Amino acid sequence: MRKQADFSSDLNSYEGDFLFFRSKIEELRKELPNKFVAIKDKEVISSGDSVAKVAESIRKQGIEPSGTVIEFVSKKEQVLIL
Repeated sequence: MRKQADFSSDLNSYEGDFLFFRSKIEELRKELPNKFVAIKDKEVISSGDSVAKVAESIRKQGIEPSGTVIEFVSKKEQVLIL
C-alpha cells in the first residue's frame, strides 16, 4: 500500500511537469506544432500525432501514462469561451 507521502510526491512532480509544459509552450509550438507531448521530470519524453501513440511510446520506456503529463501543443494559441 502506498503512503500518503508517495501520493503527495507524485502530485508535486505532476504539477511541476505541467508548469514546465506551460512555461515552454512557445518553444514547443515551434518544435512540435499540432503534436501531443509527454512530459516527465521536466523533460519531453515523447511526442506524436495521437494520445494513443504517445502513451504506447512511453509504456515501451517503462513509464505509466496515468502519472505523466500528456498535452496537445496547438500551433496557435487557442482561447476557449465557456
